[in-house]
Amino acid sequence: MAPRRPDPNPRHLAAVLRRHGDLVPLRVLLEAGFRRHEVAYLLQRGLLVRPRIGWYASPAVPPDGLRAVRVGGMLGCLSAAAHFGLATPERVDAVVHVSLDEHATRQRRSDDAAVRAFAGDERGVRWHWERRTHPTLGFVVDPVDALLQMASCVPPAWLTAAIDSAIASRNAAEPLVPPSHLALLREELPRHLRAAVDLADPSCESPAESITRLGLGAAGLSFRTQVWVTSEYRADFVVDDWLVIEVDGMQHSAEQAFTRDRERDALMAWYGHRVLRFTYDQVMNRWPWVLDVVRRVLAEGRPLALSR
Repeated sequence: MAPRRPDPNPRHLAAVLRRHGDLVPLRVLLEAGFRRHEVAYLLQRGLLVRPRIGWYASPAVPPDGLRAVRVGGMLGCLSAAAHFGLATPERVDAVVHVSLDEHATRQRRSDDAAVRAFAGDERGVRWHWERRTHPTLGFVVDPVDALLQMASCVPPAWLTAAIDSAIASRNAAEPLVPPSHLALLREELPRHLRAAVDLADPSCESPAESITRLGLGAAGLSFRTQVWVTSEYRADFVVDDWLVIEVDGMQHSAEQAFTRDRERDALMAWYGHRVLRFTYDQVMNRWPWVLDVVRRVLAEGRPLALSR
């Protein structure tokens, strides 16, 4: 009996997939030394996924990424932004955004690559033909292109919030969109949306903070962001040098965080600051009310401890 041929090297496969963004045509696998029957074996073992005839992906590619490839494109716009961890509106996963090459033809359904599809045929799938500024390997567009595509899908304030999160440093790592790419992003945006780049601020730590910053600025109020009010605690915003505004994130109910926030509020009051705390829902869905509260408190004047 002939000796059994060893399994195709999974480490070699992982390296090939990694070099190509976790998505490769069959040609790349063959050029890397895999034989057709080995590709079939890897597919059977679950070490490869075939979203579309002639294309193979890592099983680590998220379901929406596979759906985009099945259509004939890449994950784009809000779906790409969410994949990168950028600020996006709630329920962004309700629609899969697919970025298509401007010359793309013969698109398929995202749930069945054997069925032809046309724009608008499939509910919950949106196609984008916007030109890509960065050549990209794999199943998802470059972060800059994701932001450019978002310009047609979200209000300007949300575009700025996404840019805020894209240019912020993450755990001392380089930002997703380096400063050198901001000029290109601004140039490629429609003229009336270029202010979204000009207003970006990497110090904002959540979408709610970005929306609050833009709202306070539009109202003409004087404020600073991420201010160390005490040696221990930093305020999200300080308006007129005495009114502290704190904005809670979407998920902010843990007992430890609740206790820490109240301790911070008490210390800030001890230092003579007035503190207003708003929830994510209030900022996002009741902004006129939030702004009215801020204006009314400002009209009352500084606390006595600061007005002496």
